[in-house]
Amino acid sequence: MIKINIGQFIINKKNTILLLHKDEEEWFELPGSCIRQSTNIIKPLKKSVKKILNIDIKKFKYIGRKEVNENNLILCYHWFHALYKNNKKLRLIQKKYDYYKFIEIDKLNQFKISPNVQILLNNFEIIFKDKLLYFYKKSKFNNKCVFNELSEFLFV
Repeated sequence: MIKINIGQFIINKKNTILLLHKDEEEWFELPGSCIRQSTNIIKPLKKSVKKILNIDIKKFKYIGRKEVNENNLILCYHWFHALYKNNKKLRLIQKKYDYYKFIEIDKLNQFKISPNVQILLNNFEIIFKDKLLYFYKKSKFNNKCVFNELSEFLFV
């Protein structure tokens, strides 16, 4: 099987997450891209996000990953929580997206989201509390959801 790495940044403002609307699919997805097999996926991922949104990522934290088998491919999703430099205005450059939107975390289920965002939400609980964004990894234990591996990032 062929393995494809997909890197995605989760960029937030308070309790909202930046999602890109892809007109042809009529859904929202996270900024990111497929990354060639390499030891460092951050450098090409930052470059890709700059090409999409005209922003520079200044700080990031690894959240986690999930491998999914699909059509004889192994899709390996890598998620990073990121801050971008405010020296440039956030704007869409690539034509494959028609607009971006900051969507409240607790209202994500009201929007049509891409399969890759759904995979993230199936594997992590995202909570905004006291100016912190928390990512709890979900795991199945006796048919109950258990949260572990707390990751946090301070946004002031």
